[in-house]
Amino acid sequence: MKLSSSEKFPLKFCCHRWLENVPCAERAMETWADICKYVLKVDSRALPELTCKSYCIIAQAAKDKLITVKLNFFLSVIYEMAHFNLENELSNALRLDAPLSKGPVPRWQRKALESSLSNLSINSQHDSALPNKSSSSKSKPNSPKKTLEEWNKRVTPGRRSKSPLPDQGDRFIPHRGAMQFELGHYLLTKSKSEENLSPNSSHYRKAMSENILGADISNFRILAYKNKAPQAPSGHSNVLKILYSSTKNPGSTKKATRHIPQTCDRILDAPEILDDYYLNLIDWSCTNTLAVALHETLYLWNGSTGEIQQLLEMPSHTDYISSVAWLPDGNVLAVGTSTSEVQLWDVAAEKRIRTMKSHTARIPSLSWNTYILTR
Repeated sequence: MKLSSSEKFPLKFCCHRWLENVPCAERAMETWADICKYVLKVDSRALPELTCKSYCIIAQAAKDKLITVKLNFFLSVIYEMAHFNLENELSNALRLDAPLSKGPVPRWQRKALESSLSNLSINSQHDSALPNKSSSSKSKPNSPKKTLEEWNKRVTPGRRSKSPLPDQGDRFIPHRGAMQFELGHYLLTKSKSEENLSPNSSHYRKAMSENILGADISNFRILAYKNKAPQAPSGHSNVLKILYSSTKNPGSTKKATRHIPQTCDRILDAPEILDDYYLNLIDWSCTNTLAVALHETLYLWNGSTGEIQQLLEMPSHTDYISSVAWLPDGNVLAVGTSTSEVQLWDVAAEKRIRTMKSHTARIPSLSWNTYILTR
């Protein structure tokens, strides 16, 4: 370091694994000029002479004029053979039964090491605290005797009793500040007849409790073991739609009810309709038009005006209509017959568009997928 400003030193050469000597050869190429300067200074007696084996090897190599060529040749060869070292490292990493040479220390070893260090620290501190026998009769120790708790705090400062949180209550003792005594007394003393209410009465009572008390008392807990979540401020709107408070806002839980009539709205006569489970004889279009097949005749009933229209009739009384299906846009009606025919009708023009024959028996069902008809 005195001869040059370099702070790099040669690395140790590995004798039995020459593929791992790449850093050693690269460091030698970087510091070889400074090494030659040092050898010249020693030879000129400017520096003290060394007789160790490592210096003799370096001095002999410095006299070799082809040493840099040899190092470069060594590096070129070892760069070509570097993949063998990679394969060796991969095989060592994939060997499951081999001991772990790198990585964190196992937990049981770490615990054993910590316990041994703690015992050593206790013994060393205890020995340093004891006075000598020669000076015990002359003077008393200045420091007072420490208790076992003080030693434990000094040895393991992290293991201290955690103070409970101020808002955290006991799980077996109810929190009086979070309870409503009047509501709890009402729930305890109410009669059983109030529980057997009709659906309308129970819904009315639930809506009243939500608007007056802010919550449904049917799910109210008499005993509370912790404080309730704070209520959201007025006008607060959460973009992420996360529940801010445990109580419900008044009137926000009212669900929209659906009215289902108990009696029929209208009755339509359907004489001669076939009683066959496998036939599809009725279909309703998006234009509020109902197609009904009555044996060999097909009728259309307009639900808006109540008008009835006959669309087609089979030529023979022994033949019958077995299925009907509307196109999704409601303009074209597909009709399947017992004679294995599929007829497409334009309802607005009352005209048959096409007749398709490909089945050998009746056509019990039809289905549209946009403009693709499945039979």
